[in-house]
Amino acid sequence: MTYRIDPQRSLTTEIRRVLRELLLDASGRCGSPNDEDVHLDVHEVRKSLKKARALLKLVRPHLPDYRARKDRYRDLGRSLGAVRDAAAVVESIDLLRPALLDLASAEAVDAARGLLVERRDEVTADAAARLRALHDDFTDAVAAVDGLRLQGPEEGAVVDGLRREYRRARKWAISLSADDDANDFHEWRKRVKEHRYHLELLLGEDPEVERTHELTDALGQIQDISVLLEVLAEDDIITPGLRELRQRRKTRALEIGRAYYEPEPDNRVAEIVSDWRR
Repeated sequence: MTYRIDPQRSLTTEIRRVLRELLLDASGRCGSPNDEDVHLDVHEVRKSLKKARALLKLVRPHLPDYRARKDRYRDLGRSLGAVRDAAAVVESIDLLRPALLDLASAEAVDAARGLLVERRDEVTADAAARLRALHDDFTDAVAAVDGLRLQGPEEGAVVDGLRREYRRARKWAISLSADDDANDFHEWRKRVKEHRYHLELLLGEDPEVERTHELTDALGQIQDISVLLEVLAEDDIITPGLRELRQRRKTRALEIGRAYYEPEPDNRVAEIVSDWRR
């Protein structure tokens, strides 16, 4: 299944097609969740909703009911937030384990992981039921896609949206420093992720997309560590190492981000649109 927008077809038609495919994929996972790996289903449903919201944002000025549609997709994923977060922190400590072992003992890391697994299992016990409860809502959301209408000429809508979101992410890359709060890096990550989704919608699998993946992964680790610090706040053994590791990740994310966002918006967007229309 391809979520790439075909530049040779009507933009309205393509947006409807991609939205419908994203929502149908999520609906299928809700209707028949995999009990053996329900965490993956939750993650994929939420990811489909984020991509759907990013698609709407790409053409936001041309979509009269943008706010209502965006809020609808946000609300669909809200009941799954705690489930995904609880599973994600376990994935995070596993991913960060090699680096953490340079800063804390294996015993401390394993003890922290054990607490996180207990918390995950408690929070996600009804994950499959939560997914099934959303199936009818997704069915309604799919049906509502046919009513989507863009306002005004379609030509230039993608270019305008791409430039706007690239510029927003670029401002964070220029203004942030490693001493800034982790919440600011999280906000930057949201902007970069939206830009990455836009690239995926236009270019599909492309080296440009991989470059943004590297940056969102680096920024994601900062957020992962922040969540771990919050959950493990009373663990005085592992938290100092986590704080040091987060500082290193901030520095690395800034290096990647400033290199990626060095080009001026008009120049970078012109390159992307040229590749899309090729």
